[in-house]
Amino acid sequence: DVVNSVDNKHEIEDEHVVVERLNQDLISLNMHRTPLNSLQFVVAYRKTFEKRPVNRTKVMDCVLRAVFDHPGTLTYSDEIDDEHCKFILGYFSQYLIENDRLFFTEEEFFKECKAFADEQYNSTNLKNLLQVLINNQILEPINGQLQFKMVCWVSYFAANRMINDDKFAKYMFEEKNAIYNVDLIDFYTGITG
Repeated sequence: DVVNSVDNKHEIEDEHVVVERLNQDLISLNMHRTPLNSLQFVVAYRKTFEKRPVNRTKVMDCVLRAVFDHPGTLTYSDEIDDEHCKFILGYFSQYLIENDRLFFTEEEFFKECKAFADEQYNSTNLKNLLQVLINNQILEPINGQLQFKMVCWVSYFAANRMINDDKFAKYMFEEKNAIYNVDLIDFYTGITG
């Protein structure tokens, strides 16, 4: 049992409390209860554990932080962290939304993100970033292309981008009717609230 093995080693909280929190988080984020998703959440709980967090944004922040802070057996890169990931993927989610896209190629990811990173004087290793996201099943390959495994990741990254780019936020609210995108608004208010 994933919860039991991590909880016994790190003494997060009573196992039943951790399982209940895991169930609530997976349900509220509409994520599948796979071993990898469960492991990512439980590893994230090692750093901070509340019986019930205030908002879903904090949950996603913790999961993303765990992905980049935990070498484990998954691809790990000490030159990338969760903040670099949110910065680059926020921009890339903006690109996908503005172009009404869900699927993309690795080449497209590198082309768009490299131009943005260079413009922002950001030296994030995009190849390592992409590999970490694929290995942790945040992105998944399908028929020679990539997509976010769960759409909530697009909303999460886009909300982070909206916080840092007023023009994109205005576009989302005025042209894309973001107010009706429950996930996006939940993540956006979770950051600003």
